Amino acid sequence: MRYQFEFFVTGFLALVAVVLSATHDLPFIAPHADGAAFVGIHYLAPTVAALAWALVMARRDPLASIMPIVVSIGSYGVVIWLHFNIKLWVPVIEPTTHDELFRASGEAIRPVVDAAFAARRVLAAVLPSIDDWYIHAYIAMFYFSFFVHAARSERHFRTVFRAALVLQALGAVAYLAMPAIGPFVYEAGMNALASNAQAAMMQLREQLVAAPDADIARIAEGGLFAGLAAMPSLHAGGAFLFLMFAAKWERWLLIGYIPVFVFILIEAVASRWHYVIDLPVGIALAAAAIAFTAWCESRETTASVAVEPELEPAP
Repeated sequence: MRYQFEFFVTGFLALVAVVLSATHDLPFIAPHADGAAFVGIHYLAPTVAALAWALVMARRDPLASIMPIVVSIGSYGVVIWLHFNIKLWVPVIEPTTHDELFRASGEAIRPVVDAAFAARRVLAAVLPSIDDWYIHAYIAMFYFSFFVHAARSERHFRTVFRAALVLQALGAVAYLAMPAIGPFVYEAGMNALASNAQAAMMQLREQLVAAPDADIARIAEGGLFAGLAAMPSLHAGGAFLFLMFAAKWERWLLIGYIPVFVFILIEAVASRWHYVIDLPVGIALAAAAIAFTAWCESRETTASVAVEPELEPAP
């Protein structure tokens, strides 16, 4: 079955979400048009990007490209929706956090944090509207990677897409392992937009923790993207994943991707979205997603060769 990988990953996360919803009486929250704007993205952005990507995929054989497009957009949409629901449920499932432990680990390597603050000050002097760059630079890296690898071949695209799909599924489950809010609860970051978003997200979190079960759906309505979960950093992990595939197949992308990756690491710490320890954990999760995808695809290749009928030798 050609798409069993996508169906397996999507089904796995769906099963996790259904079990969590049933055992903790948690409602599924639907996406809302204003929800994406909350994190700095207009809701039309992913729609336009998906259509543009579909045109790239369909440039050679439109009919043959329909199924890959439907499966890819459909599975990723479902996984992202489940991912953000689980992220939103985390404080209700486990109100106790590990922030104090992660804060102590950060203070033990405080020079690293101070270096991120210093680098951010330098960047702020040369980059206009730097507060917008954290989320938009990552999203640009995300979409551009899909476009470039799709233009190269469907096989390359599917490998990148599958690894990214696995990362989002693993990340949603990892949020439950050692829940943490983020270092902004101890000190303000250098990103004013992030600080405003953090305050609003923290308010929603407190309401969810204190709410009776019957009120959770009402309180969380329109707040699908407002879940707080510092550990692990999937921005760092996702940027690393795209960087690795660029290094493997499209090295010219490294000219832009390396500076963007470094910036994301700096901004993640300087904006106080993440503790330093969140970054290597997110990167390790991305490495695991890449390795798992490669292992599954090697098995697919072996299986396809095994079932391929032998051709009789030509006379």
